[in-house]
Order: sequence, then structure tokens, then C-alpha cells
Amino acid sequence: MLREVIAHQVTSRFADAGKHIVRYSAAWVEDDHLYIQNEYCDGGSIDHLLKRRKWVKQDSVYVRPDGAEVITAKEQKDIFRHVAEGLRCLHDPIIGLVHLDIKPANIFIKSECTFDVDAEVLSGENKVYKIGDLGLAAHINTPSEAEHGDGGYVSQEMMNDVGGTTCDYGWWEKEFCLLPVKACLPLSGLVPHTERANRSQQVSSMPGIFPPHSSISQNVTSETMKKADIFSLGVMMYQICSGRNIRESGEDGLYRKLRTGRAEDISGLVPGLNGLIQRCLDPDHTQRPSARDILVDKVLLQVSVSEKKHQAQLAQRDAALVAAKATIAQLKNEAVLRPPLAVLADTTQSPRAGTSRGAKFVNIVQLAQGIH
Repeated sequence: MLREVIAHQVTSRFADAGKHIVRYSAAWVEDDHLYIQNEYCDGGSIDHLLKRRKWVKQDSVYVRPDGAEVITAKEQKDIFRHVAEGLRCLHDPIIGLVHLDIKPANIFIKSECTFDVDAEVLSGENKVYKIGDLGLAAHINTPSEAEHGDGGYVSQEMMNDVGGTTCDYGWWEKEFCLLPVKACLPLSGLVPHTERANRSQQVSSMPGIFPPHSSISQNVTSETMKKADIFSLGVMMYQICSGRNIRESGEDGLYRKLRTGRAEDISGLVPGLNGLIQRCLDPDHTQRPSARDILVDKVLLQVSVSEKKHQAQLAQRDAALVAAKATIAQLKNEAVLRPPLAVLADTTQSPRAGTSRGAKFVNIVQLAQGIH
């Protein structure tokens, strides 16, 4: 819990991080319990969103009963772009954190209205996707203190044993694929590799209990951890876009396919999105894109007509604000340099003459205030 508070305090110091990382408000101890107050996200999590949309299996793909997509093409791209932007902020050397538990349950949705400059009214509602739950966040320079999150989204290089050379898929599938995900084991903290077998026996005897977070391989580096976040993002996007169960066990199950480069392309996606997801899932972590690479990928740079209009409105607003501030500064300077009687004479001239500096000054101030 303290790790989460520290991570939130670090990110809260940087304005850019607040856009796609849940904002931190306060933390306090009361009755021997630590409470963390964060930004309210009215849309819940993506996990809740998927559960609210009733899935029906059709041709091995889960869709809504009316045949509509589980997640629209725009939502797919928005989620991909927003989470990548959040990871870019976390991975930036100035902040220097890795999340290590990217999954639908940790991505939260907030509704934001936009302002139509032409109509001067609030119009539409945009959904902003934010990374939350920084309980496992670790500094990129201290990989030895890191723990992996949900085993359904962890990359293969993070699954290797203490020697960092082998991956026992059987153990991981027993831990994370066969047991129903209903609750978290009340045990937490680092779990040494040598104790995993004993803990596995304990967990297996407790129906409906999900295994605890575990310590990661000692050979993991800062770059490996950042690329592990990218892999988790890839798994999450594969799950969102396909509707498939990522915990299918066995040699031909999706769990192993996602980690060995054998996952099939998803049908019906916008051109290029499959390729970007597959790059995030590359078994060789050195070949995966960084969060910054994802953001400049052409498939995510393509925007709809409405998005282009909104971006043009924002640019128009910013340009108007800059021009208003420049005019205000100019008028203030002229007012200081000119004699008071001359300024007064200008302000009393007829507005119809079009030479009233006083009226012009008032209009500019009102414009700037309106833009704010």
C-alpha cells in the first residue's frame, strides 16, 4: 500500500501524467487502515465495461446479443492510445516507474465533455482511459524489488525461474489458468521462487482463490520491465478486441500462444491494428515497441472526422487565447505609455466609429475569460 502512495505522489507532480493516469488526492491512516483517495472515474474499469456488455459466443468470438461489437473500433484505438500514453509518462526517466500489472481491471474510464467553439456550447462526451492501481509499481532502477502482477498478463521473460533461463508453463497454467478468478489470497508481498511450490499446494486446496503476486526473475532489468508492461498491454488489447479467454491452457491454448508468437490474427480489426498488437506480443522483448513507438504508429494516428473537428476546435481556441493575451499586453503597454487624458479620450469615443480602445480592451478581456 505504501508503494502505491509513493508512486501516486511521484506521478502527481507532473501535469502530463494526470491525463491518462488516475490522479492522486490524499492518503491517511485511520483505525490502523491506510486509505488512499484518488480521482473518481465514473465509468468504472474496462473489466466492468466488458462484464456489463452481455457477451454471446458466435464463431469463437464473444459479441453483444444484437450483433454489435463488444468494443467499437474507435474505443479499441482510444484504449490502446490512452494506455500507451500513460505508460509513456510512467516510463519517462523523469518519473522512472513501471506498472507491472496492466490489465482491464486496472484501466479506469472517465467521461469528459468537450466545448464546441462554433456553437459555444458543451457538445458530446469523450471517454478518457486512465491507468490505476499502482500497488505493484516499481522504480526502473530497482528491479530486484519488483513483483509481477496478474499471471494472465505477465510476459514470458518475467515468468522465468531464478536462473532466468526456463519457464515452467505447467506451473503457471496451474496457478493462473485452472483456478476461477474470484478473490485474492490474503497473503501479499514477495514470494521467493523456492516457496512457490509450497504456496501452489496451499492455493490449489482453496477453491475460488487466486494466487498471490510473486517476485520476478533476478535477471530482469529496467528495460525488461518496461517491455513487460508493453506485453501486458498487448495481451489486454488482444482480449478486448477478440473477446477470447486469455487463460486457455494447454499446448494449443491461447495462454501459451500469446507468449510464443503463435496467437492468431483477430478478424474484423481496422487495418494495421493486428500488426501493432502482435508487435507488443513479440516473444523477444527487445523487438517490442516502446510506449512512445506505439503512440506514433500510423494506425493510432488515424483519426475520425469528428476527432479532426475537435482537434481543429482546440487549435482554434488556443490560437484565439494567444491572440487575446497578446492584444491585452499591447493595450496595457500603450495605456502605460500614453497620457491619462489621451486614454480617457479614446474610451469616450463612439463605438460606431470603430476607434474605441476602451471597448476593444473590454471585449478582449471577455474573450480571454470566456476561452478559459
